[in-house]
Amino acid sequence: MTPNPLNARNNQTIIEAVARLHLPAIYPFRLDAEKGGLVSYAFDTIEQQRGVASYVDRILKGEKPADLPV
Repeated sequence: MTPNPLNARNNQTIIEAVARLHLPAIYPFRLDAEKGGLVSYAFDTIEQQRGVASYVDRILKGEKPADLPV
């Protein structure tokens, strides 16, 4: 399944249909796999947001953005 607005809007229906038909499917987000999909191939978006929060915290505490590792 590719990440696009149509699939995102109907992802639960797609996951259920694929499972009912016993088809293997790879999904773009971890949450899709947690909802019943076979596997996901992307990064964990929640973990990514935690990392962003850490960077924002460090910047607000005075570190220069240019000095932070990427």
